[in-house]
Amino acid sequence: MSTLLNFFWAFLGFGLAELFIKTQVWSVAIINPQYPKFSKRIIIGGAITRWVIISLMLILALNNSILSMLILFFSFSITRILILKRQQRLTE
Repeated sequence: MSTLLNFFWAFLGFGLAELFIKTQVWSVAIINPQYPKFSKRIIIGGAITRWVIISLMLILALNNSILSMLILFFSFSITRILILKRQQRLTE
């Protein structure tokens, strides 16, 4: 059962990383220099929302075990780095 749970936390980390990047891309795409207050709210609100979500997921994983939290954290971090590297290669 613990192996299945570990895969769940890893999969959740991958999904959160993908969601994190998608919301960042969306936030940047919606910025409009004609509406600076709205743009600031979107960027700051989106960042706070993303960090609250990942924090809650890390706390939830930590309630299960330290290993679960580490699996979630590392799968999230590594996936995020890989997605950013892929996007950087596509823009060069």
